[in-house]
Amino acid sequence: MQSSKLTQTLSFGLNINTGSGDDLQTGCVEARRIRNETNRLDRQGWEWNEIKSVVVDNADHVNNTTQLIVEKALGEIETYLDNNDDGWGATLLVHRRVVPDGDEPRRRLPPVP
Repeated sequence: MQSSKLTQTLSFGLNINTGSGDDLQTGCVEARRIRNETNRLDRQGWEWNEIKSVVVDNADHVNNTTQLIVEKALGEIETYLDNNDDGWGATLLVHRRVVPDGDEPRRRLPPVP
């Protein structure tokens, strides 16, 4: 083991005990609920910053796990919205995404028939 003034690395074995698969099932169900809640709030027109805080506050997962699930969901929604021009994305009048202060959200116009 080496040490310095700034850091110290610990070396030890890690014993992992297997448990019930119910914990994994419960975690998967909660992750799906978080994803569905994110989609529902987006469809209702919530701002993405608000979605992040509300969903994280109401989740049964650890906060950083919930934040990653919400970020992934919003990233997929953004990809879907961004690919409207490619013919497989969504057609929305306003693209709701997190924008820097003072900037306008990007506008999406429906395709011309």
